[in-house]
Amino acid sequence: MNHSLQMYIQYEIKESYIEQYQQIMKDIFSTLSLYEAGDIQLMSSPGSPSCFTEVITLPTESHYHALKRLRTSDEHPLFGMLDGCISGGLKQMVCFGLKKSS
Repeated sequence: MNHSLQMYIQYEIKESYIEQYQQIMKDIFSTLSLYEAGDIQLMSSPGSPSCFTEVITLPTESHYHALKRLRTSDEHPLFGMLDGCISGGLKQMVCFGLKKSS
């Protein structure tokens, strides 16, 4: 599969929800392969350990738009679980995609 786009998802987790967040993320990471996601990375900000960035490699822009819609939905049974963990809820989640240059 030719991975051609990287999806970035940024958000801040409420400090009291860090452990719950980490457990949910284990479930999310094991589910992302169903969406043809690869090379999944989770990074925290050095200056603010409650600020996280996910980097996910996807094969197409269509995959990006579909996954963005699902990841920002509080109605999704798994992804919606993050709504209470994120400062301001899922609506504060920042998603953007960058195409890889050849």
